[in-house]
Amino acid sequence: MNSFIFKIVANFLSYIGRITGRTYNEMNIIVYYFVIPFSWMWLLDIIFDFHYFKIAFGVFTIGFYVGCRDFKKYSDWLFKNRNLLKLF
Repeated sequence: MNSFIFKIVANFLSYIGRITGRTYNEMNIIVYYFVIPFSWMWLLDIIFDFHYFKIAFGVFTIGFYVGCRDFKKYSDWLFKNRNLLKLF
């Protein structure tokens, strides 16, 4: 069952990547490191009734976007070295 769900999600990310001109690795990083955390920040702002988490995450995201010189190269590196993230 888990592999079936993974295949659906992977195919969807590949499809969205083809539409937007991005690779699967890029779409995976965008969704799991930016879109999903932003949704959690949005929920925290709703719970605490202020907008600080969304604004802070938005500033971080814009800073990352401006500072990252080659997102494709970065996402490929991160995907290749994803075991490093398990340390934290």
